[in-house]
Amino acid sequence: RDSSPKNKNTVIIYSPSCCSRLSFVDHKRRLARGRTRVNIGAAFQRWRELKEREGLESDAEVALFLLDR
Repeated sequence: RDSSPKNKNTVIIYSPSCCSRLSFVDHKRRLARGRTRVNIGAAFQRWRELKEREGLESDAEVALFLLDR
């Protein structure tokens, strides 16, 4: 019988163990990161090339660079 959660946002925590808590924290981080992601599709290679060419260290810097142009 399948005991996996039907909803992808459901978190099952088995306690008491440090691993369960870490899994929960990791899950929350992944959810938060997913809310800030933008799919740039075919432009990804150009994005990386611009980042390298301009010596920018983060994707946030690339975004600001493009917004300020």
